[in-house]
Amino acid sequence: MPKLNEVITVILSSLSIAQHQSNKVSKQFAESYQTDEIMKYFALPNATMSEADITLRYAIKDMVEIAMPHLATSQDISSESRFAARIRAFKIIDLLMHNEKIQALFKGTDIDARHVATSCINDISQVIYEGNKIGLDENEITKEIIKVLLKEFNKYPEIAERSATVFPKVINSSEIVNTIHACIKNNIDNVKVPTNKSKGGSKKTTEAPDTIQDLEIIIDNEILQKLPESVIQTIHLKATLKNYRWLVTENSSSGEFILIS
Repeated sequence: MPKLNEVITVILSSLSIAQHQSNKVSKQFAESYQTDEIMKYFALPNATMSEADITLRYAIKDMVEIAMPHLATSQDISSESRFAARIRAFKIIDLLMHNEKIQALFKGTDIDARHVATSCINDISQVIYEGNKIGLDENEITKEIIKVLLKEFNKYPEIAERSATVFPKVINSSEIVNTIHACIKNNIDNVKVPTNKSKGGSKKTTEAPDTIQDLEIIIDNEILQKLPESVIQTIHLKATLKNYRWLVTENSSSGEFILIS
């Protein structure tokens, strides 16, 4: 089951990602307008988000198990949701993108490594979800994740040969494997991204939590429809997006982020 903080974090992050994708589209337009004898006189379209209102309906897993044990058993709400598997997939991508050897696969190309990796999120999360559901061990799930990533990397001729020879060796290093295993099975809040500075023996990739455990919740609409209103909670989120622009000012010769009012 996902945790409340994970759900809210993904919602807020998704808003920022949506703005980022909109900015990238505007960048592509800008490049094409610049070289077009007619379009260069047009205003450059750029959509900017300022506020978002979101209402989230959810149920606390423990409350459902106590109030409706038969329904909880029939719906198997103790099993991990697809959403939680997706969070684990994002964590795996994040740790891989911090690895210098994986970044080296894309060196000298115009390929955005994170974009390529995140395009596999759906497939990776499905592998994790199905693997945990049927009880596959971490090694088996990791092998399937590697297959998904290699398949995606091989779509790009510039990195296909490198990924076929370098990627399996990097991904199978003990430190990364241990961290992926922790992402697949354990509490990802306590999984640390491995650095490239460690030498010698393996190091722990998890640490004791320094905060209280967050609530596990149910957000699956199919399950929520079967629950009484008494166990369903509602939270209203109002997010304000602050946009910044990189400018060189009198106070900074190298540039700084300035809030756009």
